[in-house]
Amino acid sequence: MPVAAAGATHTSATKTPKKGPWRNGVRNIGLNTWEMRVTFPRDALTGKQPSHTKVFHGAYEEAVAERASMLAQASMSPRGGARATVGDLMDAWLTRCEDRNKKGALADSTFENYAYQVRRLRKSAPNFLAIRLSKLDSSEPVEELLKGLEEDHGVGQSGLVQTHKAIRAAMEWGIGRKWLKFNAAKYVEDKPAPPKKKTPKATVEEVRLLIETAPQVHPDLAAYFLTAALTGLRRQALTGLMWGDFDWDKQTATINRVRNSVWGKVQTVAWAKHRKGKPAPVHLLDPVVVDTLHALHNAQLERCKQTGTTPPSDRTPPSDGWVFSYDGMGLTPMEPDYVQRHVKAIGDLAGLPYRSHDMRHHRGTELIAAGVDVARVAAELDHEDISLTLRTYVGATPAGDTVITALGRQYVNTDRLDQKPVKKAATSREIAAVHEPVLFKAPRRSRRGRGVPAL
Repeated sequence: MPVAAAGATHTSATKTPKKGPWRNGVRNIGLNTWEMRVTFPRDALTGKQPSHTKVFHGAYEEAVAERASMLAQASMSPRGGARATVGDLMDAWLTRCEDRNKKGALADSTFENYAYQVRRLRKSAPNFLAIRLSKLDSSEPVEELLKGLEEDHGVGQSGLVQTHKAIRAAMEWGIGRKWLKFNAAKYVEDKPAPPKKKTPKATVEEVRLLIETAPQVHPDLAAYFLTAALTGLRRQALTGLMWGDFDWDKQTATINRVRNSVWGKVQTVAWAKHRKGKPAPVHLLDPVVVDTLHALHNAQLERCKQTGTTPPSDRTPPSDGWVFSYDGMGLTPMEPDYVQRHVKAIGDLAGLPYRSHDMRHHRGTELIAAGVDVARVAAELDHEDISLTLRTYVGATPAGDTVITALGRQYVNTDRLDQKPVKKAATSREIAAVHEPVLFKAPRRSRRGRGVPAL
């Protein structure tokens, strides 16, 4: 064993090599060993300036290339980085909405609306989309955007409401993903709101006038008005009805599908997807509706016969045929917007300002006035919450006063109430009992105690 020289110092630990200076974010810490450092801009959420270090083994040029790759990857982080803009946030949020739509968690109409709002912002407000999220510390940019869309691009109140909703939803999503810490759209002053028009409830006489006027515009819309007024179905459900949806023996109609119009594009959606897995509702049909629909079906078959057209039920493959169709033969269904335009035309001819949806309000009002239970009315109108039915259709009416004052008759014999009470003459004993003074009678004493009344 070798002997250490005199005066030599023995150390068991290895001496740490001296680290070199930083060059391009890289410094040498050993033989072909480099330490890389990436410094990010200051975080808008925490106010800190984060950094990341990594040890790399190899040549210096390879270490510099690896650091450049780290920088590129950091700029593509889910948080968008400090240079992320409102446009980056809107694009990432819309991608997330698209994923939810494919999974069925977001309705097609809602996603199409969001996509339209983002496209309009790209075309009309590129300066707003270029704002950095780190600089978005007030609601003024959003307020100026809405003002510019209204004054410079002619966007109406309904369009401004949809744009504001989309921006607010995107920023709320960004806060949850740490893109930003302030929702500028949430604190906008004078939030846009469409003007609310209060249309009076249609009476039976007015609905009858609309039914009589409808054939001047389309021969099948009289049946449409009557079916809408006696079922309360929305026009999306009415235009989606097919003859196979009816059970004539039970006099019921099953709503298996709806036809939605989203930005001019009509989509036929199954009820389960439209209502997120809920079973298709079954509506009881009034005998008047049954007779009217039978007459409409016979009219469609007669038109097919006169024009030499094969009915949908005789085609290959066979089809049930649409109840309300353009051609009047059940081949091509009416679109919701087409129905709305023609309903307005019928209302103009009749001098009545009603829409197709007003027939739904008419149905609810008539059911409540007829004394139908509110829960049953809510089920008939497909209201998720009974409070909506109470707020919309239930109100104090003068006709209810008569019912209130007549409720007591069910507790007594009504024959006795109709007779006048006979007043009997009082006897001498009753008269004496009235005028006789009442004397105090002391309680009987108990055996166990004095002055204590017996129990």
